[in-house]
Amino acid sequence: MQTGTNERPGLPIALVIGGGGMGMSTARRLGQSHRVVLASQSAAKNPDREAALREDGIDAVAVQFDVTDADSVARLTKFAAGQGPLRTLAHVAGLSPSMGDWHQLFRVNLIGTARSLIHIAAPDSGAQSIASMDTHVKGGKNIVALLGQWGGAQLLEAGLIWVVLSRYRGLVPLMLAVVTAEQALRVGIGQFKPLVTAHTPPGALSKVVLPASAVALAMSLNQHEESR
Repeated sequence: MQTGTNERPGLPIALVIGGGGMGMSTARRLGQSHRVVLASQSAAKNPDREAALREDGIDAVAVQFDVTDADSVARLTKFAAGQGPLRTLAHVAGLSPSMGDWHQLFRVNLIGTARSLIHIAAPDSGAQSIASMDTHVKGGKNIVALLGQWGGAQLLEAGLIWVVLSRYRGLVPLMLAVVTAEQALRVGIGQFKPLVTAHTPPGALSKVVLPASAVALAMSLNQHEESR
């Protein structure tokens, strides 16, 4: 640690998504043992948030981020990777019915639906054009076929989410449980069977989506109990 400065190059990175009260509290807690990247949709408020964290002695940087914007997701992924080793992810942005609005949930699932259709319709199933996987190796056509079939499963899940959001909102906790379980399996399996790609694929965001869906699930269950 450098004396008289907030810079702590020896500490790992904590990525905190969400700059509201919960996000700032999380950033302050993690800032005791991490360098913090605070990603918030409110670009105008980020300078003050970064300054507040630095006044508390935290090595922090605040960046604009929109989870529903694919380009923004790609920029954040690249930026966070360039800061150093990432140890902790905390997603506290308001995406549950109790913290955000239904339009936000619809936008998030719209991106999931689009990604599913790319896996199904793209000639390479998005393997090389999006995930940067080398499909010219022996067995490359099998990679394309498997990703296409995976896109079908993703589309089915996205379709069920559309039905829940539009007609059966009482099933939101079940919907979030399925999403959380799927992301947990994806992250867990990825630890044992990692993908080799030229750059970070969009699927790497499962490590961000998992805590987000888990928080949303917990809050939706709590809201459901309070309404009984």
